[in-house]
Amino acid sequence: MGTKSSPKPFDCYANLYPDEPYFLVRAKDLQAPDLVRAWARERRLRVGRGECPLEDLEQVREALQCATDMEAWRADHRAGVSSSRPDGRTTQETDHGRPDSPLAAATRCEP
Repeated sequence: MGTKSSPKPFDCYANLYPDEPYFLVRAKDLQAPDLVRAWARERRLRVGRGECPLEDLEQVREALQCATDMEAWRADHRAGVSSSRPDGRTTQETDHGRPDSPLAAATRCEP
């Protein structure tokens, strides 16, 4: 739950089994902070019910900070978030194809 260049203690990528599926939520996604907070609420409830260890509360704190950091990142990068990628490719060159394609229109959540 850090950044690509600065992983945090609970980043899972290094601990994944070679064939283990995982799902990545990026700050660029409008729903990302809410999804992270929903996960944190659920984990906190599970700790409270004794279903998860008390130590998981530190991961909850890190997740909540990550959600806040995602919002700050979006605010700082708002102008360029939907138009380019870190590799320099434009929207036309991404997996959505042309920016006016039905897939691009159906998946675009940018303000």
